[in-house]
Amino acid sequence: MRWTHWLLLLCLTTAMSAMASDNVALVWPSDMNNRTVSNGALDDPQPDTLLYDNNSPAALNTGTNYWCRVRFTAPVDFAVISAYCYTIDGETSPAPCSLFVYTSTPAPGGEQAWARAAAPLPDFGWFDVNFNDTVNVVGGTDFWVVFGPVPGGPQFDTNWNPVWDNGATGNRSGLSTQGKFGNYSNVAGDFLLRIGGISGGVFTDLSAGDLSNEVAGETSYNFLPGESVFFTQEFDNIGTQDIEAYVGELTVRGPSGTTVFSEDLLGSELDAEASASLTTGTPFVPTEEGEYLARCVALAGGDNNLENDTTWLRFFVGGNNRWYLYDDNDDADTYLGFSTGSGWALKFKPAEYPASITRIRINVGGNANGDFRIWMNDNQELPTGTPVWTGTPAVVTGWNEITVNPPVLVFEGQSVTLGYLFQTGAPMGFDDNPPNAAQNAAMGLLALQIANNGGQFFEDDGGNLCMQVFFDTTSATPPFPVIDTDRDTVNFGAVHPAAPPVEQTLTIFNNGGQDALNVTGITITPNAVAPAYQITPTTFSVAAGQSRDITIRFDPLIHRAWNGIITINSNAGNNPAFPVILRGQGDTTVSASREHNMPLPTEFSLNQNYPNPFNPTTDIQFSLPVQANVRLSVVNMLGQEVAVLANGYHAAGVYTATFDAAALPSGLYFYRMDAGDFTSVRKMMLLK
Repeated sequence: MRWTHWLLLLCLTTAMSAMASDNVALVWPSDMNNRTVSNGALDDPQPDTLLYDNNSPAALNTGTNYWCRVRFTAPVDFAVISAYCYTIDGETSPAPCSLFVYTSTPAPGGEQAWARAAAPLPDFGWFDVNFNDTVNVVGGTDFWVVFGPVPGGPQFDTNWNPVWDNGATGNRSGLSTQGKFGNYSNVAGDFLLRIGGISGGVFTDLSAGDLSNEVAGETSYNFLPGESVFFTQEFDNIGTQDIEAYVGELTVRGPSGTTVFSEDLLGSELDAEASASLTTGTPFVPTEEGEYLARCVALAGGDNNLENDTTWLRFFVGGNNRWYLYDDNDDADTYLGFSTGSGWALKFKPAEYPASITRIRINVGGNANGDFRIWMNDNQELPTGTPVWTGTPAVVTGWNEITVNPPVLVFEGQSVTLGYLFQTGAPMGFDDNPPNAAQNAAMGLLALQIANNGGQFFEDDGGNLCMQVFFDTTSATPPFPVIDTDRDTVNFGAVHPAAPPVEQTLTIFNNGGQDALNVTGITITPNAVAPAYQITPTTFSVAAGQSRDITIRFDPLIHRAWNGIITINSNAGNNPAFPVILRGQGDTTVSASREHNMPLPTEFSLNQNYPNPFNPTTDIQFSLPVQANVRLSVVNMLGQEVAVLANGYHAAGVYTATFDAAALPSGLYFYRMDAGDFTSVRKMMLLK
């Protein structure tokens, strides 16, 4: 959740049906991350803290007179000394909070220590108390903290409530309406309860963070067959000691349920409390349409905590004529209500254009007249302007399919937001099971909170909403101008600074159906590159369905690379700042009498390094006839990789990579180039 804005404090209405509920909205303090204690530090006065919450308060139960319980597992021997708990509505409540520690399943007479937080408790904040005795827990074993009784009740009354976050960790938090030792029901998150104490040793704990993908330079949940996909896994060392080596076992399961791709991500030297990201070196190219599930397991020697080792990413391959969704397409796991005039929304972007939204699906937890809206998104993919469609059909409990009439047309580069404004009696359905797309920040936040009857939007990571859209194919032409060019890279190759300037033509298209494309300026960045180029013209108009050529002149001033970006500024609806890659090399080794630019390579090649033997640096030249994802690496005689000289997409052209072996011993080394289906290996000798 984002607590710097008005938030919707959600009310859990399933799995807690025996408990009263209320729909409330509240403001979270902007300093929520900084738990205020006497000396200002979270762990003061204790050096270590055990916690499972993610600092994102999301929900509460508005029943009355209940108890809460959290199960903790000590990673190493741990001395329990104090507790920190986050409460709301405490300043006007006369009720205190009692806390008890148990080293076995809580039962009468089994408490090992207790503490009491006197009223008033915080309105929006942490209280901390010391237990009457220190409880020593053996590493790897469980202990329980029970706290209450919670007076509860509606938000903003005179009684305090605890809160839980938006993702449960191993069913550790629960509550009971049958007394301190009654039956506990798991809540859909972790209570914001933390235990302070002293760790009795060091431990290793490698946590798997977000798993994301990259398709054509962007993260994407939906793309077409044949596109190259790279995966990036985040790793967090949340233990107390450095990790020398670790691995992420990545697998991808295809639509038929079989493994279609796998790669081990190898990492080293991850300091305690540090994070790192590793990316696959080989592209995954799906050929079959359907749902795919990527899974990565983080492994490190001595890591005995398995609860945080696995992360997931679900994505879909295929064009339109299908449902676009982020949930698991099953029944909702929970239903969450919120304040009237507020609501939830999800962003959607088709894999191919043009597209039209003809249907939507929504899962709600009751019968009501719905209020559903679709907005077009701006360049930051946030809703803008008035809704392009509004529907108010009657909805019933469960999934509801609603026709969008007239269909909403989506053209090149556009995305949409589908929102539901809450109606009394019909809370929003949520999918709580992983993979949870809405909580994957590395893929970009998808969910939005709606406020002021659709007048405000706030990005949110609260969970997967049960909303879906059906993108149909369409032959509609956008009325606005749509810009495109005949190629994405202008490459002049090598030109001698004393040679006459060389020129190339770039064709600009207006693929729109009605309005003219008005180009207001063409710039080259960075500024240090611009003096080598001249573009004419830089302002003009292109009628719908027509094209216009511009001339680019390259006149390098000195021996160096002159690489940059051409930006075409216009009124285009798909990209008003359209980029084109610009490549050129001022090269004094080529003929100065040439009148034409060097042609692009006609084949992939990896040249012998020069000089060879070398000490300590040498140059390696490679050529690409087309744009390709290139990896150029160096290994020693033992097969150990000692350097990566290139790793990523390169435009067609000739490149030179420099290998610096100053820190390596003399001997024979091998360098290997992989670019698409092309692979070449050569050897070189380092003599010191």
